[in-house]
Amino acid sequence: MPVELSYSQWLRQELYIAYLFARHHKRSTVNQLDFELHLESNIEELVNAIATRNYQVHPGIAFVVDRPKIREVFAATFRDRVVHHLVYNHMFFYWEKHFIYDSYSCRPKKGTHFGIKRIHTFMRRATRNYTRPAWIMKMDISGYFMHIKKDLVWQFCQRMLDDPTFTQTPDSKDLLRYLLPIIIFHDPTQNVRLKGRPKLWAQLPPGKSLFHTPRDRGFPIGNLTSQLFSNIYLNELDQFVTHQLHIPYYGRYVDDFILIHQDKNYLLHCRQQIRDFLSQRLFLTLHPVKFYLQPVTYGVEFIGAKIFPHQVIASSRINRRLEEFIDTTYLQDQCHRWENSLASYCGHWVSYDRC
Repeated sequence: MPVELSYSQWLRQELYIAYLFARHHKRSTVNQLDFELHLESNIEELVNAIATRNYQVHPGIAFVVDRPKIREVFAATFRDRVVHHLVYNHMFFYWEKHFIYDSYSCRPKKGTHFGIKRIHTFMRRATRNYTRPAWIMKMDISGYFMHIKKDLVWQFCQRMLDDPTFTQTPDSKDLLRYLLPIIIFHDPTQNVRLKGRPKLWAQLPPGKSLFHTPRDRGFPIGNLTSQLFSNIYLNELDQFVTHQLHIPYYGRYVDDFILIHQDKNYLLHCRQQIRDFLSQRLFLTLHPVKFYLQPVTYGVEFIGAKIFPHQVIASSRINRRLEEFIDTTYLQDQCHRWENSLASYCGHWVSYDRC
């Protein structure tokens, strides 16, 4: 007979599993090593904080990156990353069953290479192996992460918790009802430590910063939960496009999405329908400039690749980054870094050749 665990024992096990996920690819970081050095006491502190309903998010750090484009990144403490993985582990399988197949970002066995291959396949299918015309339309959302409404994300999560098909245990549901509002409505700008070059901070547009966003909007780029919440949010759009607009050739990576159809006018109609849906249902706006509508034979640039009917090649941005990388990492003491990064670029090119 299996021994029934108390809530604290169950939570301790779940937090340890979450810790193992959180340390993946982070084994050499200072924060991970510090947490691991006092692993038992750190896990116990989290158990007590959550069990007594006294858990609070600790201030993280914020910095600006300029590759592939300038953006603001918030990094949570490793302790809070463990909690993010705890929440993610108890939600993921439910949402994985409800996401459409062609949502590519932050999902197992998906990602950029998978998305590129799917769009390439859609181009071939829509044209019946390029024997008839079809059109490809690409759009994205203006300032997506900064404009996500937190209360809507919480509504979608509540809908999950009330769904009879959500088969998690009562303890798991109770845990999520407690932790989700804390994570969703947390303001990451409070007491955050700013790092990085002041020059980059000065170049960051206000529309791309949580410091200039209303408190009821926006999620920090860099958190695992933010990635999941962003997919949950735009799952509403995915369902609308596939089931109400009846677009069979549709794929999305974060806030970039592509529709392929034989009728150009119908795609333009869909654009207006999508604009209205985003505005009225999700309080988002299509990017006014980033819009592409051309025959499939012209190809399309999508998530780092130029996808043509009979060829997929790396985008000019990827090639430019490689040239810059070679120019700046020629010193002998950077040889190991150079070899690893060059292998990564070669992996990209090989995957394109196989599309």
